Amino acid sequence: MKNELNEIDLILDKSVLELNERRTLWARYRSEFLPLVHALQKLGATFYFPNSVDVLLSGDQHTLAAAVRIFRTHGFSTDNSPPEKGNSQWTAFYRKNGCELHWYLSFSSTACRRVKVGTRTVEQDVYETVCDEITLPESEVA
Repeated sequence: MKNELNEIDLILDKSVLELNERRTLWARYRSEFLPLVHALQKLGATFYFPNSVDVLLSGDQHTLAAAVRIFRTHGFSTDNSPPEKGNSQWTAFYRKNGCELHWYLSFSSTACRRVKVGTRTVEQDVYETVCDEITLPESEVA
């Protein structure tokens, strides 16, 4: 019973195998991709490595343009459409021919401002303070 595998052991073993596979994959491309990592870090990127290399980045349009330029300079391209006008978030997978490792860019705009989008008429109750008239009963007025 002491050496018997249970569901938790199997889950942990699977996690170790997946981690080792990601480490092996990263080791294969590490020297090629470190300049890309360093360039993205200068933009303030945060990284995760679930299956692809996930890059979380926020900033203005210049930050996004710089990130896209970094990927292109390193031979990566994406099939994703460019960001649509009015959207404040954009994601794309970047791939390179002959490379098993791909990158996922998730960008959020921090260039936010208050913009008037219209006028709304709201029907709202209006109150005033009104005091009751003070009158004495006729029997008291004498």
